[in-house]
Amino acid sequence: MRKEKSNTQTAKFKLVPYQVIEEAVNGYPEAIYKVLDYYDRYIITLATRHYYDESGNNYYGLDEEIYIRLKTKLMQAILLFRL
Repeated sequence: MRKEKSNTQTAKFKLVPYQVIEEAVNGYPEAIYKVLDYYDRYIITLATRHYYDESGNNYYGLDEEIYIRLKTKLMQAILLFRL
């Protein structure tokens, strides 16, 4: 027989605790900031763009406008979420 692993054993990262999610949905700023901080690396990855300078050299940089839009959209989703 194969032994099944629980979700806590297979998760690579710690999840946001339910209590924090519940407080964020209820509009507590501290909890909303914790959720935003949890997803910050992912949002940065999504907002990273490939740029070229005048000489034709390419590099990656953070698109601030997309970064702010994604964070704002996440805040709206948190406040509209129903448990």
